[in-house]
Amino acid sequence: MKGKRASTVPLAGPQRWQYRNYAILERAAPFGRRFEVRSPKEELVLLCRPRRSDPRLVFYGDEDEAVELYRFEPKTVRQFQRSYEAVDPVTNRAFGQVRKRVYAPSQKAEWFLYDADGHEVGLVTETAPSPSLLRRILPMDRFLPKAWAIHWGQAIAGTLQPKLGVMGERLELDLRFDTRDEIDRRLVLGVAIALRSDLRRPEKTEKPVADASEPNGA
Repeated sequence: MKGKRASTVPLAGPQRWQYRNYAILERAAPFGRRFEVRSPKEELVLLCRPRRSDPRLVFYGDEDEAVELYRFEPKTVRQFQRSYEAVDPVTNRAFGQVRKRVYAPSQKAEWFLYDADGHEVGLVTETAPSPSLLRRILPMDRFLPKAWAIHWGQAIAGTLQPKLGVMGERLELDLRFDTRDEIDRRLVLGVAIALRSDLRRPEKTEKPVADASEPNGA
């Protein structure tokens, strides 16, 4: 029954990168987690199943994982805790990069987005949590879903918000401010999945050191 139901899920076509709103669903799956991205019409935009045995993030356009849309290939970049190249499977060429930096002692994270030429085009940052006395007494932030702001160019172009009452198992990507449709949805959706999968992956936090002599952080 489950397999039959999955096969009837409508798939997004070439218009999958044209929406202003997406829902990122996180579900339990054998040997890990399964992420589904759906359009406002409930079409399956992409699917990703991170695996501990594979450091890549592969994004598929169908339930059977037969159609690869693109993938995030891990890449080591100095001063960044995580870095990926976004690769097109048809040309096998990178169309962008994403890099994660964590700042001590706040543990606040930022994801930097780059185009194919290595120029920074966007930034995904954690938004400040609402102040409360309980937050000051108990270290609750690590257990609460985080919200994010998406910067593209010099302005905020969208938000990434956890849905109320689901405790982070559903994120809503809102790109209503991207009036010129400049944001590469592939990079932003990939980052949304990467940051969620990172919550289950312990890592050492490094204090970044400014290095203006290093273009593109390579």
